[in-house]
Amino acid sequence: MISIATPLLRLHSRVRERIYRTLLADPERAWTVRELTTALPGVTVDGVRSTLYLLHGERLMESVPYQRAATFRLVPGADRALARTLSRWHQPPSHHRKTAVSGKTRES
Repeated sequence: MISIATPLLRLHSRVRERIYRTLLADPERAWTVRELTTALPGVTVDGVRSTLYLLHGERLMESVPYQRAATFRLVPGADRALARTLSRWHQPPSHHRKTAVSGKTRES
């Protein structure tokens, strides 16, 4: 199972959420930084570029060969990793937590 290891990519931000949702809307599509930035008004080129390159470094995206501009697409299974991350961001906080000493749950 593919997962996101880089803490920054798991940390919620409105920009990352919009990027992930756009990538998931058409998971087989190849994107350039410019195309994705154009699809996301209000998101900076730097925000898109850094996120795409981090996803590429995590091997969640692959480079599309023979393109003039750097072009990326999700690898198979990366859509599920992004969807799990989005889902975690929108889960209500747990009402139970484990204590560090006992490992038992207790009411918060």
